Amino acid sequence: MTFNIGDAQFFKVPIHLGEGLGPSAYPDHYILNVHDKKRAFMPEHSEEIKWSYDKDDGQGGKIGVWRCMYNKDILAVSEAALEGLDLWAEDAVPTRFFFSDRLKRALDEAGMNKSSFRLVEARVV
Repeated sequence: MTFNIGDAQFFKVPIHLGEGLGPSAYPDHYILNVHDKKRAFMPEHSEEIKWSYDKDDGQGGKIGVWRCMYNKDILAVSEAALEGLDLWAEDAVPTRFFFSDRLKRALDEAGMNKSSFRLVEARVV
């Protein structure tokens, strides 16, 4: 099974004991860089979020940036989230990234959801 993750990248980050002390016994860690974006976030249908500021949308307009209330928020997305990318970011919610349900199921099957991520379902409206 293949997924459309756009230009997302994993970067290996070895854990070192300290400057000049060499690598530790800890396993390597990774950074996930999610580059591609959609505009599917719907703040008016989301819960426990707060408007933070407006920023330039790159097309001559403004986009509201929202702050999520961790462990309490319920984010909503439009049906546009169901098309295209399986992994993406939203400019309006810079502290979160989104997975398609198909990618989430594959992560569950691989046992990653329980140990690596705390994935929360977004509401599609």
